[in-house]
Amino acid sequence: MALTDEQLAELHDELLNDPKELGYDGSDDPTCAELLNTRGLSNEEGPAEPVDVDLLNREVVVSEFVALGLAERQFWQLMVTAGNGVIDPSDSKIVAQLLAIWRPTTTTRANLVALGTRDYSRAEILFGRGKSVTYMDVGRARTGDY
Repeated sequence: MALTDEQLAELHDELLNDPKELGYDGSDDPTCAELLNTRGLSNEEGPAEPVDVDLLNREVVVSEFVALGLAERQFWQLMVTAGNGVIDPSDSKIVAQLLAIWRPTTTTRANLVALGTRDYSRAEILFGRGKSVTYMDVGRARTGDY
């Protein structure tokens, strides 16, 4: 999907200021697009893609599940069986509810936090999860052709 004029203006500022010092200055448009689209390069994280509940359940430590109270076990079961079989880590309310079931010191909680995040590219930080830019976007942003 093509970037909007507003997004191109934001990309222009990104290329001009290079706030994460990725090395846009002196790089050609394809190289800048690659720098912007490389996950982890800017050391930024965000919500992962929706997670299948089977994968979510594999992260649960059985002894920690057994140690939960009845209400917490039932709530966990409700959360992982409701909906369409996936949990979207970008839904902060759902994530907060799931994590509240587990004590902060549990391995299960740490596993779930890790499963729900991933490295983001700079383009995703600017424009949203799963978004990328093309070398043509970079060229248009650099020249102000928007």
